[in-house]
Amino acid sequence: MAQSATLAILKVITILPLIMGKRDVMTNDNYWGHRLLSRDLFISKQNPQISQIELNQFWNAHESLAGQNIDVYLVDTGVLKSHSEFRENVITLFDPFNKNGLDEIGHGTAIASLINGKTLGCAPYARLFIAKVFEHEKKSTQDLIIEALKVILKHHLTKLTAEPNRKSIVNLSLTTAPTAELLSIIEQLSLSNILVVIANDNSCRTEHIFSFENSAAIIRVAGINPNLEPLASTTADIYAPGENILVAVKTDDTAYKELTGNSIAAGFISGLAAALWSKVKSFTATDIKQYLIATADTVNDLRIAKRLNESFAPKWNTSETGVIESIKPNQTFVRKLRCSSPSKEKLRFKIVNGFLPEGLSLSEDGIISGEAKLKEDAKPDHINYFSTVIRAHCDDKYVDRNISLIVTTNFSNVKSNQQVIAAVQLAKCNMTDAYTAMNSPDNMAAPGQDAVNGPPDSNFYFNGWIDCCFTSSSLVRSHDRSLKKISEIRVNDLVQQNGRVGQVLAVIAIPLRKGRKVFQINNLPVFLTSEHPLYGLNETILAIDPANDLPFKTEKLEYGCVVKTLNGAITVNSINEVSTEENEMLYHLYVDGDGSYYVGDILTHRKHEAEIFALTTAEDQFQNA
Repeated sequence: MAQSATLAILKVITILPLIMGKRDVMTNDNYWGHRLLSRDLFISKQNPQISQIELNQFWNAHESLAGQNIDVYLVDTGVLKSHSEFRENVITLFDPFNKNGLDEIGHGTAIASLINGKTLGCAPYARLFIAKVFEHEKKSTQDLIIEALKVILKHHLTKLTAEPNRKSIVNLSLTTAPTAELLSIIEQLSLSNILVVIANDNSCRTEHIFSFENSAAIIRVAGINPNLEPLASTTADIYAPGENILVAVKTDDTAYKELTGNSIAAGFISGLAAALWSKVKSFTATDIKQYLIATADTVNDLRIAKRLNESFAPKWNTSETGVIESIKPNQTFVRKLRCSSPSKEKLRFKIVNGFLPEGLSLSEDGIISGEAKLKEDAKPDHINYFSTVIRAHCDDKYVDRNISLIVTTNFSNVKSNQQVIAAVQLAKCNMTDAYTAMNSPDNMAAPGQDAVNGPPDSNFYFNGWIDCCFTSSSLVRSHDRSLKKISEIRVNDLVQQNGRVGQVLAVIAIPLRKGRKVFQINNLPVFLTSEHPLYGLNETILAIDPANDLPFKTEKLEYGCVVKTLNGAITVNSINEVSTEENEMLYHLYVDGDGSYYVGDILTHRKHEAEIFALTTAEDQFQNA
C-alpha cells in the first residue's frame, strides 16, 4: 500500500475578503508577518498616503526585481493563476490530474502568494512552477510526490543548459512519515544545488520528522505567533511568521483570508530565499541556508528570520587605510588592495578618476605594482602625493575608494612629526584628530563615499585641500630674504611669512591634473593654479578663479586688484597662462602659524582652515641658528 501524505493543514482563523489597496495596513494585525519579514515595500504599496513616485523610488532603491532569475517549485495543491495577486510568472510543470495546475483546495494558492505574489510575496519576480500532487482531497501518496520531485530535478538540470544562471528552490509544505525513497530524492535535489524548504509537521509527530544524512541545502521551517512564540513545541532550522497571516485564497480572483500553520512560515522562507538569491547569484543553495540562519534574530533560543537589508556590494576591509605611504622612487613596489566581496563573486578593480604615479599600474585583480618614476628628483623629506579613485566591482555592484599614494624616500621621518601629519592630513581637523586620522583604520573613505556610496565613515581623508598649486620654477622668499625654488625647499626650512618667520612642516608635490591651468602674475617668478588664494588689501583673499570649496570667502583676482608683497603691495597688471608639461609636478608648503609664505614676493594664503604650530617655534630656531 502506498504511503499517504497530508498537507500541513492551515487553520482558518477568520474569513476576511480584502480589496487590495483599500485598507491601511499599519492598523491591521494580519500584516504583522509581512512587516516583520517580507519587505518594507509591502507597507508602502498598501498605504494610500504613499505616492506612486515615492513607491517607485523605494522599489528601485531597495527591492528592484526581487526574485529575478529564481525558480520556485511549489509541490502542493496547485495555484489559482487567475488571482489578481499573480503575474504571468506562474507555470504548471506537473499535474497528473490534467487540471492545468488549478488549485481545488486553496492551500497552494495561499503559499504561492507569500512567495511571488505582487503585494504579499517576498520575491514578486521569481518564476513559480506548479507541481500539483493533491486534487480534491487533502491526501496524496508518497509515490506521486516522489514522481513530482523527479520531474523537478530533471527540469532543473535541463534548464541549466539554456539558463545556467537560474537558481532553484523547492517548497514542501506537506507532512508524512517519510520513506527512505522520499528522503533520497530530496537529498538528490539538495546535492544538485537546489534549496529545499520543508515545513514542520503542525502536530509535531515524531514519525513525521524529515531526517537526512546530508542536509546542507535543506532547511526545516516552523511558524511563530505575533509574540514570537512557536506555534508548537517543535525544533526547526529557522522560524518565520505563521499565525493569522493574510494570504490569497482560491475562492475568487480577489479573495484573501487569514491563515495559520507551518506551511505559511515555509512560504515566507521560500520567498525570502528567492529574494536573497537574486541579489547574490554567486551563492550556492548551502550558502543561502547558512546566510538565512546566520542573519536570523535569536529570541528565546529560536532563530527567527528577518527581512534582508544588505546590499551585498563589495566592502573595503578595515585594514585598508586608503593611504599607501611606503612607495620609494625607482624601487620595485607591489601592493594588493584589501577589499572583500560578501557575495563571494570575484572582484575586479579599475581606476575611475585620477591616476597612479608613472611606472605603477593597477591590475584587474587589485594589485598595484611597478617602479614609481617622478618628473623631478625627490628630496628625502618631500611627500610626492598622488590621489586616485579605484572601483572594486562584481556583478552590478561596486564600491569606490579614494586611494592616496605617497612617493617619498623616507616617509617614516615625516610621519613621526605630529605637526607634519596635521599639515598633510586635513587642516579642518585639529592636531589630535589629524594625527589619529593618519594612524587609524577609519581613514578609509573618499569624501562623501563609503562601502555603499553613502556618507563618509570618517571625517579624516586626503581630499582637494591637499591640491598643490606652484610649479617648481616658483621662487619662495627664505627667512634671510634669499630666493629659493619651491622644489628645493626642505622640511624645517624657515621662510618669510606675514609679519613673522615660519617653519616649513611639510612639502607636498602632486602631478598637475588634466584640466588645471597655471598662470603667471606681473611676470614675477610665481607660477600658480587659478584657485590658489592670495592676500589682498584689508585682509581680503583673492584668486584668479575662486574655488567654492575653500573654508573662507575668496574674491576674484582681476586686473587692477592689489595684492600684498614683501615690500608692501602691487597692482596686478598682467595674468598670463603659461605652458606646462603633462603630469608636471606642482608643489605646496605647509608652514606653521597662519600658513602664509611669499612666492615671487606675493603673499600666499593657506588653503586650509586651521592654523598649525610647530613644537619649536620658527623664531626660536632662527635665534638659535
